[in-house]
Amino acid sequence: MVCRTFRNILALCVAIGIPAILFSQEQTAGQLANHYFNNGEYDKSAELYEQLFADDPNDFYYHKLIDCHLQLKQYSEAEKVVKKRLRQRPNDPSIYVDWGWIAEKNGKRKQAEKHYATAIEKTGYSKSAADRVAEAFENTGNLQYAIETYRVAGQHISDPFAYTIDMARLYEKSGDYGKMLDLYFAYLKKYPFAGGQIQILLQQLAQGDNPEFDRCLKNTIARHITDDPQNRTYHDMMIWFSLQKKDFDFALTQAKAIDRRFADDNGTQVLRVASIAASNKAFKTAIDGYGYLLKKGTDNDYYFESYVGLLAAKFDQIDSRQSVSAKQLDALLNEYLTALGQLGSNAQTVPLQRNYAQLIAMYKNNTSKAADILYGIIDMPSVSRQQKAETKLQLGDILLFSGSVWEASLLYMQVEKDFKNDLIGSQAKYKNALLSYYNADFQWAKSQLDVLRASTSKPIANDAMQLSLLISDNMDDDSSFAMLTYFAKGDMLLYQKKYDSACQYYDSVLVRNLSHPLFDEIIMRKATVALQQERYSHADSLLQNLVRQYPYDILADDALFMLATLNEEQFGNTAKAMEYYEKIILDYPASLYVTESRKKYNLLKNKNLEL
Repeated sequence: MVCRTFRNILALCVAIGIPAILFSQEQTAGQLANHYFNNGEYDKSAELYEQLFADDPNDFYYHKLIDCHLQLKQYSEAEKVVKKRLRQRPNDPSIYVDWGWIAEKNGKRKQAEKHYATAIEKTGYSKSAADRVAEAFENTGNLQYAIETYRVAGQHISDPFAYTIDMARLYEKSGDYGKMLDLYFAYLKKYPFAGGQIQILLQQLAQGDNPEFDRCLKNTIARHITDDPQNRTYHDMMIWFSLQKKDFDFALTQAKAIDRRFADDNGTQVLRVASIAASNKAFKTAIDGYGYLLKKGTDNDYYFESYVGLLAAKFDQIDSRQSVSAKQLDALLNEYLTALGQLGSNAQTVPLQRNYAQLIAMYKNNTSKAADILYGIIDMPSVSRQQKAETKLQLGDILLFSGSVWEASLLYMQVEKDFKNDLIGSQAKYKNALLSYYNADFQWAKSQLDVLRASTSKPIANDAMQLSLLISDNMDDDSSFAMLTYFAKGDMLLYQKKYDSACQYYDSVLVRNLSHPLFDEIIMRKATVALQQERYSHADSLLQNLVRQYPYDILADDALFMLATLNEEQFGNTAKAMEYYEKIILDYPASLYVTESRKKYNLLKNKNLEL
């Protein structure tokens, strides 16, 4: 069969003027036919596909041959192909869709509708036939006919929900979100345990930037909750949607309502929302959620978990701020001491102990006591190997903060050796490379960073790449790293919160050069210092200067996002914040901040409209 087909095609090539030398083992007849089709030489492509279809009547050759005839407006020839196909497959109703499509392209709309109706009628009870017919309609852009196919097929088997998911997908494709959601929620009412399935189907839309869909879904859920307030599924859907949009306050409100309305929930949804909020740095919401559960008392199933979560959220809230008041810090330290006194220092409270150690080291400068706590965790027999490694890395960070560089390096090397092929081993390797960078051992640091650029962890790989590029891009004209040495020393002092000394080293680069590749980095570092010291106006001025002087450098979009955040959170200037978010979206489309900027821009815009 193959040899005969090859000879026939070869003869055909010669007959239509295709040089035989072009037809080789590397270039099959199908590839050649496709080549002519893509070049718009439909007559040559049609003759090749006709021979191929005659020898191997598969769907691909069948549809390609019809496409060729339609491109050439050879409607009668296309109908012959369809009639031949019907003789080959008399029980395939999707062929009538092809016949109708040919008639429609030929301007015969009534004839097309007749063939379409025949296709739908002949679908009968077969799921596979319904899928084929609907797919044929979808491929020709006739989405309403595809939907009608599934509707009629459902009537045949007396099950209106049999094709709900298929129909809803088609409504989504046509942009009719209202009808799509009506189908999904009718299905959800019939099958309450299908909530997870519906959420998966809607997730991509819910996470996207589609105000029309968002409004439609929120209204649909609210309507169903009003009509049937005892249906738990609808409340769960509202929480799910709020979490997709990162509206954690509203999600927590709904979770509390569920807890009050449904006794069997017992705070499960509140705990879930609080945990997700904390992981997304929505600390106020997380603290509210955990506090709500703690008020239920020690008999609550989630008391211990809520206590640990509450203090962890408060720790992260303080640790993420530029500065912390002594009053706030002392209050939190007292809360940790109370919790550890109540819950004990054991393997279960390791997160609390580590956070407490971090606070007294970084904010009270009591690195000796912090180190003692961490050494105590490492010596606990019941603590897992992973937890001990994480504690060693934290201990190394604290020792580096206090100036004990070599002790820190030793701990990093221990973890790297013990977890060579694990994520935590890569983290240790990066920390040691960063330490070498601080010590101006740039060549060795870069060699380690270049290995980490291939890390399976994207954050580590990105951090390694950025530091590696910083080193390679800032070698001085004399092949030395004199200016980078000042800069790296400043970075180490910045880590140790010695802000004035850090700025002196950064200024050393500025006063020694009329220009240098490090200048934009130095402006960013000094802006970071200003933020740490709560000198927000000075930070704003520095960041504006960076954007103005270096609009095409890698830090420009970072600076814009920081400016937007400053104006939104510190200055209360939402109009200016929106201006910066919009600039990121329009002028820096490849920025990592585009998605977040678009969300924040739309959120501020909607708030302004509500006002």
